Amino acid sequence: MATKVSRFSEFQKSPHDLRKRSLTPTDAKKKQPNLHKLLKKMCFLFHKISYKLEGDCPIDVGDQALAVFILTSKDVNKPMPIPKAELQNLVKLVDDLLPLEGVNDLDESKELKKINSELQNCPGESNSLSGSSMSWAENVLHLLGLEYQHLENYRYILDCPAGDLYGLQRQICQIWECRYHEIVSHTHNDINSLKSDLSILGYSTSVVKKIASSIPDPFIKCQNSLYWSIRYLAYKMFNNPMLAYVPRYPFKEEILNKLFEQDLEDCDCNSEEVWPVKMINVSDDVGDTKVERYLESQGSGLYFHGTSHYDAMLILRRGVDLSVGSSGQDFSSGDGFYLSDSLKNARRWAGAGRGKKYQAVIVYKLNLADHDGLDLNGGSDEWQNIVALCRGQYENNLQKMELVKNVSYIRGPACINAISAIQNNTTFESEQNIQLCIRDKAFANSECNVKNICCVVFY
Repeated sequence: MATKVSRFSEFQKSPHDLRKRSLTPTDAKKKQPNLHKLLKKMCFLFHKISYKLEGDCPIDVGDQALAVFILTSKDVNKPMPIPKAELQNLVKLVDDLLPLEGVNDLDESKELKKINSELQNCPGESNSLSGSSMSWAENVLHLLGLEYQHLENYRYILDCPAGDLYGLQRQICQIWECRYHEIVSHTHNDINSLKSDLSILGYSTSVVKKIASSIPDPFIKCQNSLYWSIRYLAYKMFNNPMLAYVPRYPFKEEILNKLFEQDLEDCDCNSEEVWPVKMINVSDDVGDTKVERYLESQGSGLYFHGTSHYDAMLILRRGVDLSVGSSGQDFSSGDGFYLSDSLKNARRWAGAGRGKKYQAVIVYKLNLADHDGLDLNGGSDEWQNIVALCRGQYENNLQKMELVKNVSYIRGPACINAISAIQNNTTFESEQNIQLCIRDKAFANSECNVKNICCVVFY
């Protein structure tokens, strides 16, 4: 089925010009939360149906529901009237979707019918409004709390095809890296300088506070503002039920705080083997205790990779891809995969710059003895030189590159002041937590695969 692109109307006024209210603020506030709840449910169900049909589903419903959600939530203090024409259009789109082959047999379609019926009874008030003038990309940016006017060439961004989250993410990151890299690549003396940088990159005041509050104090000086900004953008784009199918837990979400096994295919394209991998969906302290007791029974050699649900699923399905590693890190620059020797530290990194929901930790049981690697002591000359080389993004220095050439892994303490040390030409400072950086593709394929996963913890 051909993908259809939403075109809501010819109405061209800015949403900020649509604030003429036929309802009092109090009346509007009473009705809009119910509408938003319905729209969120509708988006979730639509994306779930589209997921089950492997994308063979018109995207107009999700786009229109998102558009109405944004149109009616511009300003909490000055809510807009519920646009009746928009609701009627949305109901029509759902009516056209439900009879399609494949959709009408799904259990989700029954719930979607109920929501659609409730929408028909929703008291739309503004007959004069017809459609949102904003593009799909603009609606997504508003949902993420990004002021697109801050982005150079944002007009090009707003023309991004509907549904292309990867393309939109890539364009925004390219603008940040090209235009703002020098502005926000410095270190942070305090939380206020981080907030200032995030505002420069276009995030709203409320989102800036949310990002900053999610970063533990020791981590703030480990990464620059651009790192945190890109990290949050990816997290919110691909873990947002308004934009994609996002179940609360990726596997067996009905089983909470109990270990279960999930069969996963070996990431080796030449293998058809399936391996049972232990997993647990943690919802409270009972689940945390269960995880701790299980890990205590697994002995030594455990390493922990903290990430999001979405990124954990990519690793489980495709394996570890060293090329997507962040540039300018302690032991790598765009070519490393990091693990911690501590579950607590891995989980802190999983939520840092993201939030409390959709965190995951993949636990590997690794044998490092059979591979050539480096074990570094914090503060040693070798540790200092490697951190300087990698944090400096290698600087085209072939002589220094010999330090990490043909090294499968580097194990050592993390640096807590790398950015300021490079800028001020001062000594690097290490912390107690040990990190393991996988640098060799063969090592990643042989050790960081489903066979060596001790368990996967979804929070």
